[in-house]
Amino acid sequence: MPGSLRAPVRPRDWRHWERWLTLAYLAVLGGTLAALAVRPVRVGLLEQTERAVRWWDDRWTRRLERGERLLASARYEEAAAYLARLDLRFPARGVKHGRDRERERLLAALGTAFAAQDRKRLALAALTDLVRFDERNYRNHFQLARAALRFDEPDLAREELLRVLEIHPSHLPSVTELARMQFDAGRYAEVVTTVQTYLEARRWVDLPVDGPGWAGRVRSAVDGQGHWTPVGSGTLPDPAVFRIAAGGYGIAVDSVAYAPAFVPGRVSAASAGFAVAASNLDILSTPTRLRPSADTVVLSVGALAGRVGRLDAHLRVLIPMDPALWSMVVQSLENLLRMEEIEGLARRVYLTDAPPEPRP
Repeated sequence: MPGSLRAPVRPRDWRHWERWLTLAYLAVLGGTLAALAVRPVRVGLLEQTERAVRWWDDRWTRRLERGERLLASARYEEAAAYLARLDLRFPARGVKHGRDRERERLLAALGTAFAAQDRKRLALAALTDLVRFDERNYRNHFQLARAALRFDEPDLAREELLRVLEIHPSHLPSVTELARMQFDAGRYAEVVTTVQTYLEARRWVDLPVDGPGWAGRVRSAVDGQGHWTPVGSGTLPDPAVFRIAAGGYGIAVDSVAYAPAFVPGRVSAASAGFAVAASNLDILSTPTRLRPSADTVVLSVGALAGRVGRLDAHLRVLIPMDPALWSMVVQSLENLLRMEEIEGLARRVYLTDAPPEPRP
């Protein structure tokens, strides 16, 4: 045959480029290390890495929020199916996990979705899982109690309401629901006992007080009982104006007293005859027995010009009371022929549909 036969050309083996690949790798590594040696570059890289890790970890939150949006849009069947699947894979299986509060939100939303479809068994099962997940969270017990009332399970509802009040004795919605069950059953003495237990629960509030020569917070028991509270001191102007921020609570100022400065060797009696004017308050019975009608109580005390001493207010922080609950209490006391107790209770409470919720 004419011409010469040539051997086929084989591609070069990768080892032919091994030295160049090694040099390129070392160059990239050296450049990276040199860049990391520059503090702004290093900090920026770490921030980007942290942001990427957080974004990846927050995928569970985004998935939960999608289910909550379905629930808020009243797409109950779709929300229930989605949340049930998500719960099977959700990482928080105990209260020690970093996403335990989100798992509670998931179970609460799942129970709400089932309840909205009147799927009693599944709703109560989901909310029972919610209670078991964190038995010290009174909100979990209350949600199960409300579902039990909706599905006509009074024994379960009563058990869960009592559990709420063991954890959080001043939880007014639970007190109201429990008293309503007792009232409807004609157990009037139990209604009164439930409410008295609520009234004696320990609550505290810090009230900002601002007056002449006196400013700060006063810690007071929310018990409807009177406590003398300093509201001004030093050389008092005329009028002496002081303010008490109610913080959502009802406040009664029964009286105001002026005590002159202590002078060694001289007996000084408390002065009287000064005038009290109120703003943002209503008169209860006497000109100095007042209650708030706004968030800030303002009192103006006159006839004190230039006096040196201390101004005190006899202050009562009233206990919030649901109007429906108060109506049941009054009727229960009347049925028990204990009408004389009504006035004493009325002095300690104020009626509100949206009470501030103290921490348990």
